Amino acid sequence: MPSNGAGGTGSLRMGAGDSSTFKNVTPISYTRMIYLQGFAGYYFLNVTGISVGGVKLDVPRFGSQRDMSFIDSGTVITRLPPMIYKALKAEFEKQLAGFPRAPMLEILDTCYNFSGFKNVTIPTIQFHFEGNANLTVEKEGVFYSVRSDSSQMCLAMTSLNDEEEIGILGNYLTINQRVVYDLKGSRMGFAIEPCSF
Repeated sequence: MPSNGAGGTGSLRMGAGDSSTFKNVTPISYTRMIYLQGFAGYYFLNVTGISVGGVKLDVPRFGSQRDMSFIDSGTVITRLPPMIYKALKAEFEKQLAGFPRAPMLEILDTCYNFSGFKNVTIPTIQFHFEGNANLTVEKEGVFYSVRSDSSQMCLAMTSLNDEEEIGILGNYLTINQRVVYDLKGSRMGFAIEPCSF
């Protein structure tokens, strides 16, 4: 994905490729793709946990069949079941408690005003998947904003309406990531790779 959500550049490689040509890539960690009948063309993953700033969220439902999510490069914002989003939001707000809040932006309700602050330490968000695979969200993928002055920076995640809805992992999570769709091996891989050319 591009390092800039609006009009940046990125890359698409098809086929096995030569891993020696990948630049600044961390080791790729893989998780199993789950195929569901009636959902052809969707790639489901089993989310086993989420960490915020190194704190693993205590949500009992993680790792159950209920916590399959599908990854969708055509969706910008990640949408999580209410129980999971509530826990993530609470920990995120706890770690950014010293910064002023900003009004919500459409569906995004965890927003901050960072204008006037030179240094802001953004909590690292990490998604954990079956098979010990991890996706570490780069700082550019944590916040979504339509303003250039940092006065309304919103967490690029929101809640679904119902606990039984399937989570959607949006493309902001994959900014500055190499995402490998290994259809032959029925697995998906993640690695950090800054997308600068």
